[in-house]
Amino acid sequence: MPRRLAFLLLLGAACAGGAARGQAYGFRTYGAEAGLAAARGVAFDGEGALWVGTNDGLGRFDGERVRPVEVPGLRPGRVFKLTPAPGGAVWGLAEGGQILRVDPVRGAAVVPAPRALVAPLAEADWIVQPATDGRGRLWLSAYDSLLYRWEGRRWSVRVVPGADAIASFFVVGDGDTGRLVVATRQRVGVVTLRGGRPAGPVRWVFRSERVRFVRPHPDALAWVGTNDGVFLIGADGRARLVADGEVWRYGEPAVDAAGRLLVSVQRDLLMHTLRLDPDGRVALDAGVAEGWDNVLPAQYAFDPEGGFWVAAPEGLLRLESEAVRLYPLRAPGGPPELAHSLLGDPARGVLWVGTWGGVYRLDGRRLVRASGPTRRAVTVLVPTPDGAEWGEHEGGRWTWARGRLHNDRRPNLILDDAAGRLETDGVACFRVHGGRRAAVGPACGAAVRRGDAVWLLRDGGDGRGSVLDGLRGDSLATRCRACAPPGLRAALNGLNRDDWYGFAVDRYGRVWVHGSKGLGVAWACTDGVWRTRRFGAADGLLSREVGTIAFSPDGGRMWVGGVRGIQGFRVEAGSPRLAPFAELRAQDGLPGESVSGLLEDGDGRLWAALGPGLVARLDWRALAARVPSPDVRVEGLEAAGRGVVAGEGGLRLRAGDPLVVRLAARTYRRPARVRLEYRLAGLDAAWTDLGAGRTVALAALPAGRYALEVRAVRPGQAPGRAVRLGLRVVPPVWRRPWFAGLVLALVGGAVLAVYRVREGRRRATEALRARIAGDLHDEVGTGLTEVSLYSELIRRAAAPVGGDGGGEIAAWAARVGERARDLSGSVRDLAWAIRPDEDAWEALELRLKDAAVALLDPLGVEVVLHGEVEGVPPPLPLDVRRNALLFAKEALHNAARHAAARRVEVAWHLTRRTLRLTIADDGRGFDAAAVREGTGLGSLRRRAAEMGGTLGLETAPGAGTRLTLDVPLARRRIGG
Repeated sequence: MPRRLAFLLLLGAACAGGAARGQAYGFRTYGAEAGLAAARGVAFDGEGALWVGTNDGLGRFDGERVRPVEVPGLRPGRVFKLTPAPGGAVWGLAEGGQILRVDPVRGAAVVPAPRALVAPLAEADWIVQPATDGRGRLWLSAYDSLLYRWEGRRWSVRVVPGADAIASFFVVGDGDTGRLVVATRQRVGVVTLRGGRPAGPVRWVFRSERVRFVRPHPDALAWVGTNDGVFLIGADGRARLVADGEVWRYGEPAVDAAGRLLVSVQRDLLMHTLRLDPDGRVALDAGVAEGWDNVLPAQYAFDPEGGFWVAAPEGLLRLESEAVRLYPLRAPGGPPELAHSLLGDPARGVLWVGTWGGVYRLDGRRLVRASGPTRRAVTVLVPTPDGAEWGEHEGGRWTWARGRLHNDRRPNLILDDAAGRLETDGVACFRVHGGRRAAVGPACGAAVRRGDAVWLLRDGGDGRGSVLDGLRGDSLATRCRACAPPGLRAALNGLNRDDWYGFAVDRYGRVWVHGSKGLGVAWACTDGVWRTRRFGAADGLLSREVGTIAFSPDGGRMWVGGVRGIQGFRVEAGSPRLAPFAELRAQDGLPGESVSGLLEDGDGRLWAALGPGLVARLDWRALAARVPSPDVRVEGLEAAGRGVVAGEGGLRLRAGDPLVVRLAARTYRRPARVRLEYRLAGLDAAWTDLGAGRTVALAALPAGRYALEVRAVRPGQAPGRAVRLGLRVVPPVWRRPWFAGLVLALVGGAVLAVYRVREGRRRATEALRARIAGDLHDEVGTGLTEVSLYSELIRRAAAPVGGDGGGEIAAWAARVGERARDLSGSVRDLAWAIRPDEDAWEALELRLKDAAVALLDPLGVEVVLHGEVEGVPPPLPLDVRRNALLFAKEALHNAARHAAARRVEVAWHLTRRTLRLTIADDGRGFDAAAVREGTGLGSLRRRAAEMGGTLGLETAPGAGTRLTLDVPLARRRIGG
């Protein structure tokens, strides 16, 4: 189908360059992107840290990158042949006659090389051979009969009688007692050690044309590598060949505690990596995977988690998973092929692979071309009773082939079984049965048999894409296009059929379609109605575009592939849903995530076409096996930006110093899936998730004792063992108890002094206010009273004069007297307001009553005075006393002069926190929205604001006026 073709071509473009050239396993290479140009040596220390010898020195791998390690005294140059030693240390040889020792606790240091070995170390990597004894001491040889042993401060020399050129050796025992196994160019022998020296001549037990190495075996004498292959020498001295091929002379093999051997051999000019079990069986042959036929391994190391590592000029390589077997898919002398379909049962040795350049079939351990040397795009791959058939396209012509190319222009085969054939020529679909051939509708693309009916995907003829139709029995003449279950076609029309790539039917009769917009399904309910559902990213699909789906032979599993890996879902009865049980991606060991074809064989293994050039056999149960959560180690500490080292009791910090802890999970198996979490014991109850981060940054901690705990968690697994780092945070001098007491005393004295100064000022202010109030009352008030008396005398003296002059003088005198009396009252109020001892509510209440009666009673206005005081009245601040009284006078004046009121009510409500003053009249009122705010109303609002209070106004024409003043009294400073 065109859309399916576009998807696969896009997939091929995205994955170009990912092909392999031979059967292999899932290796992963860490090169330039991991900070590594070439690797010369590789070894694990006693704590599981991976050390790498590079062209630039020593490095340590943290799961993502190789970080350079500074070794004091080590000159720049290559580091090679890293050798782990009992006790956890790692020894290494370095360019320029240097030797280094890496200790997990003490760090790395340079050890002076024996003077006689400085030149051999500088000449070539292969000349000097290292080994360690049971006490962790390093032994060296340089193709002569001498052995050098490091004694801690100096080198001692041992002569091996009869061993003229030691090419390889190892020590069994503590180095003082035990035995020494040596190999010269053509012999392997054993000698007993006494007092750290050979006790007699070598007993030779094996001869060969060219011996490359000897390595220990826990139950036998030794592994031996030669030009003819790898031999296992038993405890009885008998040797047997266990792997043929020429052992690579420059590669350092590795042996684990169980006796397994990793070694490189050359066969037909191609390099093979072998892993041999202790009994000599070849458990793994890496073959000629992409790049491995050119890789020249320098050194191997067994992974503590079950894999292994290779140091090579290409970088650092790791066996990611033995559950992945790769098969190359490459045209003879041409580019890698992009597969689009898989067919057959590989468990029985039958596998057909359809590509855009031809058809391939499984031939034992290889995929061989089945469609001839000419590359033609295969569009259809169909099973037949005796094999497979496929349609090819070239130069605009469609042809048909069965094992070889035919140019008879036969239509493409869609289905071929005992009930007959179904073909299409791109225009129409034909049913072939019993020698008859009849058209049954427009061109069809895919078909599947369901009982006595055939369901097929064909062109809908309306420009909207494909539809699902059916054929039943031999109904050819009637062109039965309604044989599919009633309602199915209409239901599938709602699944955006213009983006379909293909369809499949599960064991419950549900139709699954897949394409560029995800996964869709149609199923019949118990009421006979067909329903549909579409699944996408929100339902857990890895990829929005689903390129292929496949069911297991028993129908219980559905596999879904796209551009982000493979997912497995259980097929269950009832309403369809996605029930995941497996997810396979690159981080799980899958060598690529772009999937264009899937097939599960009779043994339950999954076959997948992974982009151009790769068909993989996946033992998915082992690939998706749960890996335990690893341990965590502390890689480095920084306090206040400086590197620090924790002692036996933990780490001592100064208060205020930030702490940065660099961590690493002790795993190299899918490290991207491991997250870290931490907590401060005694301070945090819950764990804080670091995710993929490997650094804990703690801000300044308060003084005290803490314990930082960090643990690793792998999804679906229990947390690993936590690493614990004790922290003691020491307070600075100014936070010591005696310093705090001193500061408290000084602060207390300062506060007391300030209090005394402020109290003196307050008393002085109150005295000044009292003096001013007395002066106002005695001087100004008395003076204004005298002016009032004098104006009365003038008025009386002018009265007998008569005439207009006398009347005018009398009026002026009366006005002066009235003004003087007003001023005299204001002065008395001011003097009362600022007097410190007049802060009681009763004084303000008396003033309010006097003002109301004095102003309104002469006018004949009824005055009603009442109020409520809750609890003990609080002292009133100066601003409240003054502004409340002036506010009341202004309001009463407005009621008397402008409102024409007959009745005025003055009410108050006082608590310890608030004062509410209400003045209401029954006068003419006014429209508050229409009247411009004059000085009277503005003065009232200003006085309310000065007290921090609010003014409420209720009025309407003819309805009187009500003014409400609310003043807060809480937290106000008494005395203003």
